[in-house]
Amino acid sequence: MKIIFVMGPYRPSTCGISDYVKLLSEALEQRNHSCKIISISPSQGVSFSDLAKTLPDADLVSLQFSPYAFSPNGLSGVPILEFAESIRHRKLHIMFHEIWIGAYHKASLKEKFIGWIQKREILKFLNLAKPHLIHTTNCAALHRLKSEGLNASYLNLFGAIPLTKKGNIPQQKKNISTILFGTLYNNFPYALLMSKLCQLEQESKKKVQLKLIGIQRESKGLNKLKKFARQKNITIEETGKLSTEEISIHLQLSDIAVATTPLDSLGKSMSTASFLEHGLPVITVNDGDTPLDKLFFRKRFNEQIILLNESGSVGKMRGILNEPKRKYFDGVVDTTDTMLKVLS
Repeated sequence: MKIIFVMGPYRPSTCGISDYVKLLSEALEQRNHSCKIISISPSQGVSFSDLAKTLPDADLVSLQFSPYAFSPNGLSGVPILEFAESIRHRKLHIMFHEIWIGAYHKASLKEKFIGWIQKREILKFLNLAKPHLIHTTNCAALHRLKSEGLNASYLNLFGAIPLTKKGNIPQQKKNISTILFGTLYNNFPYALLMSKLCQLEQESKKKVQLKLIGIQRESKGLNKLKKFARQKNITIEETGKLSTEEISIHLQLSDIAVATTPLDSLGKSMSTASFLEHGLPVITVNDGDTPLDKLFFRKRFNEQIILLNESGSVGKMRGILNEPKRKYFDGVVDTTDTMLKVLS
């Protein structure tokens, strides 16, 4: 099968969608499928209008959709509708990494207004393009897409950190190594996190140590984390930028992970996917933005999710920490196999 991936600027190692497409296309090529990556890049003057005229023949066009990847204001205008017209008779797959903004309780009026325009553009594009299949990575986006009458389904987003095998990796016994990797969002309840970690220390009689992996883009979230950690006398180790091999070793040495992405959007986080694939339990929160009956997570990982703002969360942490660590799960292989199955 000949597959064309259409996405925003292609920047592996600095862009999650780029890492996703790179790993997925490599896995597909290992199965003897031909893959080509085409970037829509406003900074380089490559638009959807250009692609509508020059898109090569292929058995499948897979559009990796994120509004702000295609335009600084999250709106692509007439060009994306021209592209929709040009591909309506071709086999089109859409993966929504992001949808319209403003669809959450505390959104500002500006976010809601921009999101309303984005939603109209996206729905018009889908109506014109008539995709063969629509996927998204998380239950928040899936709920919103289905609420608009779209036949969308879930596809697991894998992590970008493959397992590094380096002999027997010693497990820390004296302390509880808690790892954070990825964006530290400002609105995460860091005070509650530290309170629960202190409770975990008291009940387990083990010291909790935080390990912060990689370079942080959100200084506000980082400052909050450090402030509340100091108040509770919890130490933080910052590693700075590491290779994927080094990150895998740190994940294998850790006992528990923290994801500042809320539960309903957790599926779009590649760092969280890496935690889960390496067998780590993951602490997150339910922010209430998606109805309870629409919340889900992949069954394989359900037992690894710990909701910080639910009663019994510390008891669940202790219970998981007393169990044998789960084996590594290859998400790239699994998602590739699933995608081929549903698109064949």
